[in-house]
This record gives sequence, C-alpha cells and structure tokens, in this order.
Amino acid sequence: MYCLISSCLFVFLGYFLQSVEAQVVSTPIQIQITPTTILLEDITTPDFATQYSQNPQHLQSKRPLRVRLKVNRALNQQRWQLQYQLSAFKSQTNGKTIQPKYQIGPGQFEALSGDIGNTQPSTMTGTLQNEVPMLQLTNLSVGEYEYNIPAHQIQMNLPAAVQAGDYTATQTVSLISSPNVP
Repeated sequence: MYCLISSCLFVFLGYFLQSVEAQVVSTPIQIQITPTTILLEDITTPDFATQYSQNPQHLQSKRPLRVRLKVNRALNQQRWQLQYQLSAFKSQTNGKTIQPKYQIGPGQFEALSGDIGNTQPSTMTGTLQNEVPMLQLTNLSVGEYEYNIPAHQIQMNLPAAVQAGDYTATQTVSLISSPNVP
C-alpha cells in the first residue's frame, strides 16, 4: 500500500515537472545624462545701510551684485534670460515689513573663459514681488561668465519713518531658456 501511494505520488509529480524550453537574452541599456547647458554658479547680494529718518530715503548699495554663469555646451541660437525678483523686507527685530522700490543696473557682462556672444543688459526698475528681465543671452561658447552690476548702479527708495531694525529680503535670480523669452 505504501508502495502504491509513492508510485501515484511520483506519477502525479512527474505530470507537473515536465521540462519547459525557454530562451533568455539579456542586453545592456545605457542612460546618458548630459550636464545642464548653462548653470548659475554664484550670486552675491547688494548691501544697504542707513540711519532712521522721518523723510523718504534714497539708498545706494555698498556692494555690487554679481551673477556667475557656467556654460557647458555652446548656446548657438538658443536664447536665455536672467530675471530678478526681490521679496518684501521684513524686520528681524519688530516684525514690520517694508516694500521699497528699487533700480538695478545695467551691468557689465564679461567672459572669464569663453567667447561672449550677444548680450543685452537691462536696467531693472521694479516694485517687490515682480520678476523683471536682467540680461538676455545668445550665442555663448563653452566657458565661465560673470554679470557684474556695480554698487553705484543699485539703488533703493525707502518710505519715510521706517522703524529702526535689521530688515531682510530674499533676492531671486532665475535663469530661463526659451525661444519665447522677449
């Protein structure tokens, strides 16, 4: 009886363990990740200081604004634009917010390495929260570049009677690639 059960089990397992033919082919797949065409490498910030006044004030920066770019592939006819935005200034001491008007530039665009193509620096006049064009770029070769706006070209108008304190804003520089950039 034991022999009969094991024979049946062997036949039963044999039915399920039939050989199957298959073919497996493995091939490599590659991914090539190229560097971004153009990068923002470093950005400095303007610096302002003044004393309390009952009157509106016209301030000039004590430090230039510099934007360093690195071009990894020639731009050819591709158009790029730097845009600038400044947030409201908020006091770290009293929580008050001020929204001065500013005027920045134009500056000088220079090649640290590479050849300068076509550039069109802009004077940026704005109120806070608005993105304004800073610089148009086309036809740059591979290399490093710097857009330098001297301190005397960076000005801000403060309203009257701003309370004393340390005020901080966020400066945002955007680099946009688009054939539709004006």
